[in-house]
Amino acid sequence: MTMAIGRRDVMLGAVGFGVTLAAGPHLLSAADSVAPRSFKTYRPVPGAGTDQTATLQAALDAAAGSGMPLFLPPDVYSTSRLELKSGTHLLGVAGRSILRYRDGGALLSVDRAQDIRIEGLVLDGGGRALGQDGALLGALEVERIEISNCRFVGSSADGVALERVSARIANCHFADIRRTALVSEESRTVEIAHNHIHACGNHGILVRGSEPGEVTIASNIVDKAATGIAVRRFNQGGGLAVVRGNCVRDLSFRKCVQSSGTGISIEARAWVSGNVVDNAPGFGILVGRGEATVTDNRIRNVYIGIGIPADRSGGTARVTGNAITGAKDGAIRALSGSAPADHDLAAYTNLVS
Repeated sequence: MTMAIGRRDVMLGAVGFGVTLAAGPHLLSAADSVAPRSFKTYRPVPGAGTDQTATLQAALDAAAGSGMPLFLPPDVYSTSRLELKSGTHLLGVAGRSILRYRDGGALLSVDRAQDIRIEGLVLDGGGRALGQDGALLGALEVERIEISNCRFVGSSADGVALERVSARIANCHFADIRRTALVSEESRTVEIAHNHIHACGNHGILVRGSEPGEVTIASNIVDKAATGIAVRRFNQGGGLAVVRGNCVRDLSFRKCVQSSGTGISIEARAWVSGNVVDNAPGFGILVGRGEATVTDNRIRNVYIGIGIPADRSGGTARVTGNAITGAKDGAIRALSGSAPADHDLAAYTNLVS
């Protein structure tokens, strides 16, 4: 059942929050101990049927202008693209406050804004066409955006697409995404942590670009994708990419996807540690250009455990303390292009069986 929004249904509530980015300032902070109050002036437009776009947009604009959070009670809200302004704090009840896509290339869009928080929503694309550059949530040039405890499902394109942002995405669930669950391009400080990503056509997580800044990708689960995690940036001396404590499993080949069949692909100044890669038809971990340390990872049931370029003029790779089992064509191989160029390089500092 699709909800018709009435005066008691869309509410502004102030709740005390003090969430920070990993290396950034505080996000929104609302006043404590203020009870939610009715948002009295909003009703469905007569004749609009189940389309709640205009009503929701008006509520979002008013909430951003007042500095108060906008709360969506549990139900299904049918909507086209909604634009979020600076200071928007949109929250719902996790798993029960559902935005269902109609058209417009996105459900939520943020453009040249700051201090955005989205929490406890389901963004359901329903498999409808989002367009070539579409995503369930898109953000461009946003300073401080936090997305937490949300679900992104049924996207015909990407799940979340970020460009030139500072962001934290945590404790979210992604499922049935045709392309990439979470893509970040040319962004600054980005933290991607404690997310569960299932059934993606391309990448689970993709971070790329040349902007200086730091990226942390930690404690995520990615299963059933073409490439689990890929970081392609910072190879000109930018910030550090930390990829740690992730679990990547059950990957597949797709000809149209770079590094297809690979658990973790790194072309960056990076620290890759404590990850588990299981059942990858390509590489467990693939290292390209950039200064990379690959240590204490567990890799199982792959074609090649760890691949590093034979020509390291683009940077050095330190590979130590990794446990690799069931690698069909070598635990650690030097590569000329994408092909193995030498015998297995596994040394005593790595455990191979």
